[in-house]
Amino acid sequence: MIEDEPWPAGWTRPRWGGRLFSLLLGVPGAVLMLSAAVLVASGDDDGPGPALAAFAFGLGLLGPAAGSWPATRRDARLVELTGTGPPEWGLVFAYSTGRLLGMGAGLAGFVVLGTLIALASDDVMGAVIGWGLAAMLLPFAALAVVNAFGRRVVLTPTHLVIERGSTRTRVPWNAVLAVYAIEMAANNSRTRYIGLIVSDPAVVEGTGRLHRRLMRSRRLGADVAIITTCLAVAPGVLFATIERFHRDPAAREALVEVT
Repeated sequence: MIEDEPWPAGWTRPRWGGRLFSLLLGVPGAVLMLSAAVLVASGDDDGPGPALAAFAFGLGLLGPAAGSWPATRRDARLVELTGTGPPEWGLVFAYSTGRLLGMGAGLAGFVVLGTLIALASDDVMGAVIGWGLAAMLLPFAALAVVNAFGRRVVLTPTHLVIERGSTRTRVPWNAVLAVYAIEMAANNSRTRYIGLIVSDPAVVEGTGRLHRRLMRSRRLGADVAIITTCLAVAPGVLFATIERFHRDPAAREALVEVT
């Protein structure tokens, strides 16, 4: 396994080890949730509204703060992969269920905040903004919770496998032409992907919504793009392992020897 996290040339190395963004959101979020607890304990005469609003806003900030906190683990588990073809052993790089649920909880906090704004508003515009915010974010919050379970990348001797629950996409190693780093910047945050170029997209096997989304990665300049947000293992380690397995078939075959 790779001991030190490499950093691909296509990714911008974050300041403070990637913790600055989390701290900028997490500290105010914690203060707001503490304020909500103080309001409840003091028995505010204005009712539960201010405390609930402070709690929801704080949760909305703490969720993405937890989700964007960088992973530091360097190890991957070796598991037997079954369900499609002969069983194979592979290295598993899982996504953090807790951090993905945190992202969903953050979105849920803003849904509650939008609902409170709508209910407390005395004019139509305020109600429209509040209900609009809640309606816009509710599907994303639900989707974040659904996506939190069973999400992982598995590297076997023959395939790179991307799983979420019962949905699975398989990319044959012999079809991979290139592996490279992709970074998308928006609103002072960066989303990092591992891009794969394959000889023929038709050889990529899979079904379901996850597979269709992966196969729409051409907008990122890749045939398949693997998002690294909320990985339980340091993303640079996953990138370096994929690149090594692509470049060196003997490294993939070593998995068979280990088992």
